[in-house]
Amino acid sequence: MAARMHHWVSQGYLRGFARPGAPNHVWAYDFKSDKSFTPNTHNVGAERDFNRIDIEGHAPDAIETALAEFEGEAIAAIKATAEGTGHFPNDDARTSVLNLMALYAVRNPRLREVHRDFRERTSKMIMNVVVSSKELFEAQVRKAKDAGFIDPDAVADYDDAKGFEERGEFRVEMRYCRSLVSVSGP
Repeated sequence: MAARMHHWVSQGYLRGFARPGAPNHVWAYDFKSDKSFTPNTHNVGAERDFNRIDIEGHAPDAIETALAEFEGEAIAAIKATAEGTGHFPNDDARTSVLNLMALYAVRNPRLREVHRDFRERTSKMIMNVVVSSKELFEAQVRKAKDAGFIDPDAVADYDDAKGFEERGEFRVEMRYCRSLVSVSGP
């Protein structure tokens, strides 16, 4: 069974901050509600299907599984450092910990949303240019049909496309680990 709860901060790392006597619980603070609580590490720094991929021949949780192995090595290096002299035991341990910190810096919902928003704004600008004239729109539709992105028999109406773009009632979603842009509207 594929893992569905994917952590952008590993449970092993979070357990290093666990409450004494409660190895799977950490102290947390919600700035919006101004309240503190002690959630299970299973529910912290995680989102359902955050690392899910849809690539033929690969399990949907292949990235999550690979990350778990890497994170396990880095957590072991952190523990060895903390339990030893306070210095990294070797260069491999240092590299593992630095790579883990870099991973945490770039693989999180906030940064993913920044990238999605940038791509959405860029896509909307491109769409605006494509529907700026009927001739340009029709030329782009021909190219897309020739490249196999649009069914050759599909009808692409300029006025419908221009209205759709002008209303802006859509969101561009990025599917990670494959090159697919999904545009959804009302």
